[in-house]
Amino acid sequence: MEPHKVILYDMFFRRIIINALLVGALFSAFCLTGCGRGRIEESTLVINKDGSVDSIIVDAFDKYYYNEADLEKSAKEEVERYNAEHGKDTVRIRSLKTGDDGSVRAELSFRTSEDYARFNETRFFAGTVKEAEEKGYVFTTALKSVDGENETISSHEVILERADSHIVITDETIDLRMYSKIQYVSPGVTVVSPKEARVEDDMEGLAYVIFK
Repeated sequence: MEPHKVILYDMFFRRIIINALLVGALFSAFCLTGCGRGRIEESTLVINKDGSVDSIIVDAFDKYYYNEADLEKSAKEEVERYNAEHGKDTVRIRSLKTGDDGSVRAELSFRTSEDYARFNETRFFAGTVKEAEEKGYVFTTALKSVDGENETISSHEVILERADSHIVITDETIDLRMYSKIQYVSPGVTVVSPKEARVEDDMEGLAYVIFK
């Protein structure tokens, strides 16, 4: 591979790993199963009830510069390095495939939200409001209810009244899929279904999503 292609390949691979690319484009029968949730077509983080996180990203793939076999080999090496330090199967590659349409889809599973954040070098938390506070997260913005028109809950009320509610906190612009109904979201987050939300590009700081 020519030097300039190596640089471009490394940049592309890092973007895949940092954003946790998931589910193979040729793997059409697979859908984070057991779920009945349908095939995911957009980059999405799936928050599971057991605390694990499935990351699915759909992106462009230029075969002129990149080789699928090399990409998969590099991904496996990256995961093996992480697991050697943090425990066997802490991160797992379920699929990494390219499609004839020039796309790439991959799927990685993370044992915990902390593993997702550490592996991808990003800010991400999934757990209870109380656990988030114990981790040092500070609630400084009012959240909007998805049920009541213009109803909001203050940051103070979040801590006092919603300590046992579940929350996702992220600095990424990405789709989120919860395992139960969404109740409150912060500015810059759009609710697209009872259990799905999209963190928009104009989101500033951290996005917060509270769900049952």
